[in-house]
Amino acid sequence: MPTSSTRRNVNRARCRMPECGKFAQTRGLCKAHGGGSRCRDPQCHKLAQSRGLCIAHGGGRRCAFDGCSKLAQSKGFCISHGGGRRCHVADCDKFAQVRGHCKSHSKLLGNAAWPPSA
Repeated sequence: MPTSSTRRNVNRARCRMPECGKFAQTRGLCKAHGGGSRCRDPQCHKLAQSRGLCIAHGGGRRCAFDGCSKLAQSKGFCISHGGGRRCHVADCDKFAQVRGHCKSHSKLLGNAAWPPSA
């Protein structure tokens, strides 16, 4: 039985570039091949994120912390103000960087003695 996402995508156009199976955004092309909306800054050719602007020119979600103009990572905040994913290890408050773990715990994942047995 097809899932709802399969039914939703069944009639979407595919990129017209040979051997590209991605969905077309605009002009019959996927974002990788030039489809999608571009930044409205005349000198910029990057993809627009929001308000017709790329991230470099002010597009994208911004941190909700007063006076901060960094990009929001999660929960509306930048990494400095509490946004971003945290390490999956209990009692670790570091940011996840490698497969859901902080750098310290991701290095230990390859170690046969970790995680410690109870």
